[in-house]
Amino acid sequence: MKKDFKLFIFVWLYLNLLRVISLITMKSYAGDINLNDILLTIYYGARISLKTAGVLMLFTFIFVTLIGWLINKHLDKLRLGLSAVFLFILNFLFVAKYFYYREFHTNFNEMVFNAVNDDVKALFYTMIDQYHLLEGTVIIILFTAIVVYIY
Repeated sequence: MKKDFKLFIFVWLYLNLLRVISLITMKSYAGDINLNDILLTIYYGARISLKTAGVLMLFTFIFVTLIGWLINKHLDKLRLGLSAVFLFILNFLFVAKYFYYREFHTNFNEMVFNAVNDDVKALFYTMIDQYHLLEGTVIIILFTAIVVYIY
């Protein structure tokens, strides 16, 4: 249980760090905002991140801690593996959202989901060619490994 809580705190702080990075690197898109707006953004974002971190804690609690208690084994490697997968997904979505916003000046919307109706093969090659999907994925994997190592 203690390790699940540690993971919860780590993921919550990490999500807040990603939010601050977004705010700093995207400040030119924000327009005329003041310190109060920035603090409110961080505050409400931190509250939303509590839910995201809580889902991960619940997931690892059910599939690692409870099962470990039932079979009387420590499944710390499984917890680390699940955490690494979750952090990879978070990093991937962060990077995808970052570049999507820089390109289209909006967050993900229904247009992303309508892409499945387009030529998926052409979209895939475009993402590899113009948006450097392979290089970005390698960087995300390396960054995730560093974050997991810190955890």
